Amino acid sequence: MNQDLELQSPIPIDLGNKEEFTSIYNLYYEPLCFFAERYVRDADQAEDIIAGLFSRLWQQSTAFNDAEHLKAYLYRAAANACYTHAKSLENLKAREDHYAIENDPIENTFFNNMIKAGIWAEIYRAIDKLPSQCAQVIKMSFVEDLKNPEIADKLGISLQTVKNHKHRGLSILRGTVSKDAFYFLLLYAYLLK
Repeated sequence: MNQDLELQSPIPIDLGNKEEFTSIYNLYYEPLCFFAERYVRDADQAEDIIAGLFSRLWQQSTAFNDAEHLKAYLYRAAANACYTHAKSLENLKAREDHYAIENDPIENTFFNNMIKAGIWAEIYRAIDKLPSQCAQVIKMSFVEDLKNPEIADKLGISLQTVKNHKHRGLSILRGTVSKDAFYFLLLYAYLLK
């Protein structure tokens, strides 16, 4: 997570204030959706869970002492909401399927998922700052897991142009995101193949 972004909110953080709430929502919505998706294994359900979480926060108008307190609360509340969602499923097999993450016990840890969500947030913010064509190609390639020919067809551009945008985008990302985030993105892409 970019510490500068987190610390821009005044202390204490009042989620009853529309501007502060909007700022917190914009900062944490995508990372929390990614975090929740690791538990429920469905992007739409994860978005619904996080939307519900922010709706409850807005209604409660909760105040937090500092950014770390808020961040810890958000991730713990998201995990609890995922657990509640799983409990509402009809049978134990469905719950196990929703919580199984490649049968890797380390992968299933709360802290590990929180770190991944933070890395993805950094990557998403950096992608959003890329030139529009580069950003679109990078998102389609790494987020939507489309192959170069599929991207070329969808965008109506040549395969070489897709490769050029991807190369340019990755070159820019390499200089803007942390080394760990960049390697995480490359490893993620490699494992999807």
